[in-house]
Amino acid sequence: MLVVSDETVINYCTAFFAGENIDSDINLPERLEYLHVIVLPNKAFAVNKAISELNLANRKVLIKALRREGEEIDMAQGDTILHANDILVLQGKPRRAEYVEHYLLDGIE
Repeated sequence: MLVVSDETVINYCTAFFAGENIDSDINLPERLEYLHVIVLPNKAFAVNKAISELNLANRKVLIKALRREGEEIDMAQGDTILHANDILVLQGKPRRAEYVEHYLLDGIE
């Protein structure tokens, strides 16, 4: 079992994106959706489930990226099984992403 410290999670999340200047114009259409990073702990509801089982498209949130054991999983598909300590980058409106986070972690509908 891999145990991940908070510092390691922060380093993974920071390393996920190279970083770049972000346009601060709040009127841009892309500002309507945000990226939200979560880490799946061992007992998360989504662990050992295929992405397709979670019906995230119906919740209007997408998994934009998946990082596992320091490696980015390219082209995570519906049949991709989520594991404990996976780092997910969710894309969606803030409240929807928060709702999906609770769903993935606790199974709360």
